Amino acid sequence: MFMTRKAPKTDTVRALYLISGNECAFDGCNERIINSDGDYIGQICHIEAAEKRGERYNDASDDEARRSIENLVLLCYPHHTKTDNVETWTVDKMRKMKAQHEKRFITGVEKMIATIRDETLVNEPGTVVTAKTWTAILGYDGIEQEGIDAINAWAQRLKRVTRPSRQLLAVIVGREGSGHSLRSYLRVDLTEVQRATEINPTELLDMIRELTEAKLLDSNVDDERYGGPATVYEYESEEHGVELADLRKFCSVTGIPITQIVVDLELSVFD
Repeated sequence: MFMTRKAPKTDTVRALYLISGNECAFDGCNERIINSDGDYIGQICHIEAAEKRGERYNDASDDEARRSIENLVLLCYPHHTKTDNVETWTVDKMRKMKAQHEKRFITGVEKMIATIRDETLVNEPGTVVTAKTWTAILGYDGIEQEGIDAINAWAQRLKRVTRPSRQLLAVIVGREGSGHSLRSYLRVDLTEVQRATEINPTELLDMIRELTEAKLLDSNVDDERYGGPATVYEYESEEHGVELADLRKFCSVTGIPITQIVVDLELSVFD
């Protein structure tokens, strides 16, 4: 029965290229695998051949092992041809060549990956203990422990959203809102925010949804019943912790940048 060889998987080829450094793996060769015009000029070489009668074919292996990244190495055409000499280029020698070449680039890739981090896990908000400065600036008689706990819970919700969304929230808090009862109830036209930030509208809506899901603000962007302009406003809850209009007033009076609290999570300034 005629059997066709299995081609390497797309993800395997991508990973192989990444750890190749875009260079032929043959010692001392700097030939590119993809040239400056974006043309693929290298070749995928099987250490153990993909099919019978091929170089270094291993009958004890299987198709999945033969097309795995461990069995593949990228070479330029001349060196692919050179390694067809199986007496010189044994399986062990081919694997050693592959390992020595790819080690240079695997280390770099690992370092790059190590720098990629979840920013929502990096900063830990400063814990509010007394909130004396917060209550004094806002003219409150005092604050119960329940209120302090609500502020710290608000800080944790803030921590869980991405930094770009926190930066957007800082911009929103800094915008002038319409008056509402005794406070300046925060309500901002989203079109105004988009013009001020020049954020791509699709990205802007994604950020608004993230902030809404975290109960840091509310909006009408997904309300099909609402025909007016897209608007963001206070998230109304007895356990909200920090009202955005109050936060704007606090920062205006103290001169503390809104970003110091909302983006950098320095809530100790409330004490």
